[in-house]
Amino acid sequence: MPERKDNPSPVPENPVLAELGRMRNLSGPERSEAIGRFVRERVAGAVAGAARVTFGFPDRMRTSGFLHPESHIRVHAKAETIGFTVDDEAPYRECVERALSSGNVPEAIQETLDAYFGRRSRKEKKEASHDRRVAFYSARRAGPVSIRETKGGDFALCVEYAALAQNLIVLLGNKSWLVWANVSHRGETGGHVFNLIETPDGRSVLYDPNNPIETLDEKGNLLGTKPGAYPLPNEKARDLFSGLPVTIGRQETTRRSDGTAITETFPFTYNA
Repeated sequence: MPERKDNPSPVPENPVLAELGRMRNLSGPERSEAIGRFVRERVAGAVAGAARVTFGFPDRMRTSGFLHPESHIRVHAKAETIGFTVDDEAPYRECVERALSSGNVPEAIQETLDAYFGRRSRKEKKEASHDRRVAFYSARRAGPVSIRETKGGDFALCVEYAALAQNLIVLLGNKSWLVWANVSHRGETGGHVFNLIETPDGRSVLYDPNNPIETLDEKGNLLGTKPGAYPLPNEKARDLFSGLPVTIGRQETTRRSDGTAITETFPFTYNA
C-alpha cells in the first residue's frame, strides 16, 4: 500500500459521489438513463485499465483495482484451476440504484452483495454453505466459471463476496485491494479474503463483506446486517501489508422477544 500521511490536506472530493449526488435530483426516465450511462462509462473505463490477473494462492495474494472480467479468482488455497470470473455487470447498476435511493454507499454495497449471493448468517454459512460450495466447484474443475453461476446459490463465501465487492468499491470512486490472508476468530484460524479500501481523502478502511455486522433473534435467525467496515489508522493499514496482525472488534446484536437487546464484541485478527 502506498505511503501517505494521515489526514492529508486539502481533502479531495470524490467525483463519483458528486455525480451520484447530481443523479439523485433526477427522476423517471431521465434518472434511469443517467444511471445506465454512468455504469456503462465507469465499467468501460475500468475494464480498459484493468490487467488480467490470477488471484489466489500461489499466484497472487493481493491485487488492487478493478478485476478484469477475464481475471481468474481462485476459490481454494491450492494450485487448482477451480475458480470464477467477475463478469456480471448487473450488480453494478443495482448497487448504484441502491446508493441513490438510500444515500449510503457502504450499505448499498453490502445490500447488493447480500441480494446477489443470498443473505445468510455467519452460522448458516459455516454450517450449510461449505458442502454446496465444494460440490459446485468440484463439478467445474475444467476452469473458472462465471460469477453469474453463483448468483442465488446460497453458497458464496469470502472470495466471491470480496471479489464482487472489489469492483463495486472501485466503480464508486475508491481505491481497493483484494487481500488473501489468515484470520483468527473465536479460537479458529483459516484463510480468508477481504478488501482494504483507500478513500480519496486518504483514509483506510478494512472491509470484510462476508462478515457483516449482524442483528439476530434469540434463535439465531438473521434480522439484519450492516457493513463490516472498520476505519484503520493508516499505520495499521501499513502494518497489515507488512505482515503484522491487525485486530478489529466485530459487533453482534441479539434482540430478545421482550424488546431488549444485547450487543457483544468479538475480536477478528487479520494477518496478511
